[in-house]
Amino acid sequence: MGRIILVVPHDPTAWRAAFAREASALERVFGEAYERNGVTVIPVATVRGTAGGGGGGDAEGNGGTGGGFGLSARPVGAFVVKGDDVSWRPAYDATRVALLGEVGAAWARESGAALDRPEPQGIIGWSGGDVILRLTARVPPERRLAAEVELRRRIKEAFDRQHWSPIGTAG
Repeated sequence: MGRIILVVPHDPTAWRAAFAREASALERVFGEAYERNGVTVIPVATVRGTAGGGGGGDAEGNGGTGGGFGLSARPVGAFVVKGDDVSWRPAYDATRVALLGEVGAAWARESGAALDRPEPQGIIGWSGGDVILRLTARVPPERRLAAEVELRRRIKEAFDRQHWSPIGTAG
């Protein structure tokens, strides 16, 4: 990985922006690797940042400026290196996957549209730091659109009750 060289400008606002860029650099996504019994684990997280600022003054020349930034990180998994083999182990959220399964099973019982039991596929990816889950359900072709709309609605409602972000279920 390359290094970021931080140049501190004279202007404090520019300094804050430069510091925020450096603090949220791609290098920060990978944690420090550790090794045990010949296996190396490299933790991976998504990092999000936000910044803002402003200023103002009055007619008498009094005023000021201010700004700030924030960072958040969420673990997404780890690369595991054993000998010449490298594998990916996602951070698994069993609670969300279980809720997804419950929603799918309830829909299948109530609608009668499912040809077999809906299956939560688990975590299939990440978007902007949010986990993307997948639920598959086999339905007759003519009921596909209605089933998809109803499942998305139910998943969103279930996730909203938990105050979770339902990525991939809106609309």
